[in-house]
Amino acid sequence: MTMNSTSNVALISTDLVHDHPQIVYRDRWLTLRSNGELTIHKYFFPALNSRTLLTRDIESVTTAKALGLGWWDYKVWGILPTYIYWQADAHRGKLQLLGRLAEIEPNALVIQTSDGWFHHVGVTCENPERFMEEMGKLGVKVNTQGGAATRFYARHSHSE
Repeated sequence: MTMNSTSNVALISTDLVHDHPQIVYRDRWLTLRSNGELTIHKYFFPALNSRTLLTRDIESVTTAKALGLGWWDYKVWGILPTYIYWQADAHRGKLQLLGRLAEIEPNALVIQTSDGWFHHVGVTCENPERFMEEMGKLGVKVNTQGGAATRFYARHSHSE
């Protein structure tokens, strides 16, 4: 920051502004930045801390519908009995217990990553179409139709 000699107005260098990645998508569950950082809010048990993934470590993002997830695949938070680690979402858990999967499915996504212990991360997303569009712009494979991602999940979900 420099001071203009003719006035006491501070000028901000444009270099400082470009050092901070832009948020390209944000809701209460997810924050995606232009540098490829994806923050998953309310992730870790029991403190509700966030987890940050880099898009270079994300193999795909797939809709729950494309994966054909069943009642047992969803949960409030955590991993068992399937191999999807879900971020905390009490509303999703309530709908799952009531058997109202049609209300969960439109906002549920599974992120397949090579980072960390849990390679299938289930998330709630307020605007999945926009989120997946932004992920695609950052080079992540997005899947809304099933196919290879569905076959991968089927092979690994109950046998790892």
